[in-house]
Amino acid sequence: VLLQQRSKLRDDTPYNGMLELPQGRIAGSETIASFAAFKLKDETGLEILEYLAGGEVEVDSTMSSSRLLISNPFCCVVDPVQNHVGLSVVLLVAGETRATKDARNHRWCDCVEVRRLLGAKAVFPLNVPMLRLLLDRSHQFRLSAGQF
Repeated sequence: VLLQQRSKLRDDTPYNGMLELPQGRIAGSETIASFAAFKLKDETGLEILEYLAGGEVEVDSTMSSSRLLISNPFCCVVDPVQNHVGLSVVLLVAGETRATKDARNHRWCDCVEVRRLLGAKAVFPLNVPMLRLLLDRSHQFRLSAGQF
């Protein structure tokens, strides 16, 4: 699992400096797939090779003014108090990580390390349910011990 340290320039929350999954706010015209590719490259320098869980499929629409997609994220977390919806996908990626204006200190963590970080409350709260679910379902992905 790739975690990074939050370093958002306009973040006045107590979460700046915590570990998080690469993430951001989706624009109205973006699809989940285009957003995932852009945000991953923007925050980490990595590129998507394959979706292991999540993704989307375009479907026919009778409305010429719309584009319809069926999305099947790995996990969706809703925070009605903060008005956030977090969607996660599981990816196989390529490249070398790099620090950006929004994230630094990227690190690959195995299951043991993710559990330790969750126990230490070092992870951005919106990501905690996503990581717990990933730990519970990690056997579903064709990953070798060196990958996860």
